[in-house]
Amino acid sequence: MNDSTLPLLSIRNVRKGFGGLMALSDITFDVWPGKVTAVIGPNGAGKTTLFNLITGYHKADHGEIHFNGERIDALAPFQIAAKGIVRTFQNLQIFNNMSVLENVTVGAHLQGKSGWLAAAFRTPAARREERELREMARRCLELVNLEGRADDPAHSLPYGQQRMLEIARALAARPKLLLLDEPAAGLSREETMALDDLICRLRDDGLTILLVEHDMDLVMGIANQIVVLHYGSKIAEGSPAAVQANPDVIQAYLGTDWERAENNHG
Repeated sequence: MNDSTLPLLSIRNVRKGFGGLMALSDITFDVWPGKVTAVIGPNGAGKTTLFNLITGYHKADHGEIHFNGERIDALAPFQIAAKGIVRTFQNLQIFNNMSVLENVTVGAHLQGKSGWLAAAFRTPAARREERELREMARRCLELVNLEGRADDPAHSLPYGQQRMLEIARALAARPKLLLLDEPAAGLSREETMALDDLICRLRDDGLTILLVEHDMDLVMGIANQIVVLHYGSKIAEGSPAAVQANPDVIQAYLGTDWERAENNHG
């Protein structure tokens, strides 16, 4: 178990360029256990690139990424996922032709112990594990209020519930760190409130969450700390109140969106 006095994730002087464009320039910050850290910034600020570096889909040109005290920036995505970093995507990534339950069970299989041979021959241990994983998947569906749709095809869910399904599948992998890439995109206000409640419950249960999000009302309500990116550089970091009061942040990005969040949250 991670020491709560040490960061779970450490980003140190990370730099990433694509051709002549510097997507991220010397980014440094920590993500603390049991907290929600939000990364905000305008389109093109480097937020998704940052997620891709953390999860191994891109490799940094410079700098280091440490998770649970171990350097991970040279590892493959499947190795990083096995260590407990699980993400959702800005664009939905669900299996439309599978049932809702089957989608979540795919995530649960990341925790499976039986080898392919045992699974192929349906050994008692493999069958028992399959039952346990499906039960875990059902519990994750309960968390996102989708237990009543377990047997429905995933494509039959409305968009907001498909978003929740993707989060349930990520939770089934039992992450130590959950990365949410714009989870509120396209959601109604009611759906966003349900997402707010879910993230707060997960945090209160001890899950560490790193969030990229444009919805300032949501960010203000759930984030313990905020990192602000602008044209690939970090221009601010701190509590919501500290970032809210930062004149560089207001000038570069927040403006009226932040003023609306301030009015809503006092």
